[in-house]
Amino acid sequence: FYDTFPSKKELGLVYLRRKEEESMADLKALMRDYPEPQQLFRAWVLAKKRQIKRGEFFGCPFLRFALQMPAGDAEFQKQLKSVTKMWEDLLCGYIGDAIALGHLPRETDAPALARKALAVYEGNVAMWRISGLTIYLDQMPEMFEAILKG
Repeated sequence: FYDTFPSKKELGLVYLRRKEEESMADLKALMRDYPEPQQLFRAWVLAKKRQIKRGEFFGCPFLRFALQMPAGDAEFQKQLKSVTKMWEDLLCGYIGDAIALGHLPRETDAPALARKALAVYEGNVAMWRISGLTIYLDQMPEMFEAILKG
């Protein structure tokens, strides 16, 4: 175990990078398949529900990791901020494409909408994890729809 990773910290950083790659690949695949934001957000929720049924999803790995690490750890904070920026940039680009395709109004603030979408996702996944109640996952499409309408 520690022959491969010289420290628990290094193991943690590698874990974050791998989860980042997996998360980005999954979200990019959904974005390719669903050019309309309403469809994307529904598909995102359904994908998470399928992963839960298969025992493959236990909540956001980044949130779970962040809550277990000391708040002042600069390396972990840097990596977690990087993940957040990548998610925001990916969603922002997708939203920009949706605006260009006429799926969203021209006046849509892509960065703000991306942040709101992440907050809806993270908040509901966290509440599902805390409570065990799938109502938090079930309400996500409706909440995404609300932020899309402004």
